[in-house]
Amino acid sequence: MGVFSEKYDHVINRAKEALLDAINENGKLCGVSAATPPGAHGDIQHYNQIPVSGPVPWGQGPAILALLEQWRRADEP
Repeated sequence: MGVFSEKYDHVINRAKEALLDAINENGKLCGVSAATPPGAHGDIQHYNQIPVSGPVPWGQGPAILALLEQWRRADEP
């Protein structure tokens, strides 16, 4: 979408590598938190106690969109 300038490419590339590392041998994204209801308890202690699991749709969808955006950026002239 062109939101970030090229000066952030190194950060974007690090995020992409972390995302790819979280995809297991079956192509599933691991390390996604369980459901996080909006507005529920909102403090850091609460969010740090949410179990991590996967795959779940709220992790898979954003991961695919992020990778597609990275692919689109790499394909630009």
